[in-house]
Amino acid sequence: MAKNLHKQISKEWATISKEVFRQLKWKYAGGFIFKEKGPFIYEILCGKCIDQNAVSVLFSYKFSALDETFWEITGEKENINKPLSLRVRGVSKAPFKFIERWVQPFQSENVAEGYTDLWKVVEQKISELNKTVFDLESFLQSLNPGEKESSEKCLLITGLIHQKKYEQAIEMLTKAIANGESGGIIFTNTSYYQYALKYCVEVTGKQKLQ
Repeated sequence: MAKNLHKQISKEWATISKEVFRQLKWKYAGGFIFKEKGPFIYEILCGKCIDQNAVSVLFSYKFSALDETFWEITGEKENINKPLSLRVRGVSKAPFKFIERWVQPFQSENVAEGYTDLWKVVEQKISELNKTVFDLESFLQSLNPGEKESSEKCLLITGLIHQKKYEQAIEMLTKAIANGESGGIIFTNTSYYQYALKYCVEVTGKQKLQ
């Protein structure tokens, strides 16, 4: 398939996906399709597979309130009142936990039907996930923070701070910063982890004075 033709078809498919998912009560922002359900926000990103009647799907989620803790740490509390889409495609936000990637074949030439089938698959995956991950504690327990600069480590540290477990957060932050990690985001030469460590130290210092 010619490159320009594939680009045109991909754009057409993206337009249809937006329409289908919006009708099914999902939202759309900057290529991401997302939905807030309970305390979580789920997002999918899908792209037309070249020369296939299928889409490649990336599926992620996070505990939505961690954004508010993130913004408390970075001094951007005003973001709490901004549109939900900021939690999905904003530059400054808590990261998502990646769940799964797969190729979703479309069973017919009807693209709208294909995206409706994809919606059913995603909703089923969310339903299955909710059986084991249903609150902040179970979400944090599902994280694997082992890799350097992993989004899951950033989420875990932010979750500990959200739970006011400052000493645990300080221990993780100190090790991460010594290892050259930033938390994935740097504001004017100051990393998110540096902001978080400063925040935790200030809070624990105030607590000791009380």
